[in-house]
Amino acid sequence: MIKKIITLLLLLSSFIYATDTLKFHVKAELIDPLVLKSLNDDNILDFGNLRENQRNKKTMDFEIKGSENQKYSLVINNGNPIVNLISKRNKSKKIPVYLDIIGKKNGSLTSGKDKFTLVALADSTNVKNLPVGKYDGKITLRVNYD
Repeated sequence: MIKKIITLLLLLSSFIYATDTLKFHVKAELIDPLVLKSLNDDNILDFGNLRENQRNKKTMDFEIKGSENQKYSLVINNGNPIVNLISKRNKSKKIPVYLDIIGKKNGSLTSGKDKFTLVALADSTNVKNLPVGKYDGKITLRVNYD
């Protein structure tokens, strides 16, 4: 009988000490969405008239707005600094455009904003037999909070 009581007490005591509870505080801060906008008149980077064996450089200014003092990073074309201007007449004919950023690719939104300049160099010096006509391409700029 005493054995049964001791066994019962041991079982109850191990059950009592087998669980525990912890409560803690959870918090978050909602920050402003990032806004990336061109400071030029429109969102078109126009190289104008090009000729074969020519280089033409253009710049475009941008502003980033968001929560003050938050860190950000800029990405051009998912990390690819080259975009192609593709001929509307012959899709296989392309003029490479080399991209870079003047300013910070990683920074902090002091006063809730920052500015940078995109530099684009269209280079047809190594491309032969380009058809005359219109060429078109797309550039993607992405800004992320870090």
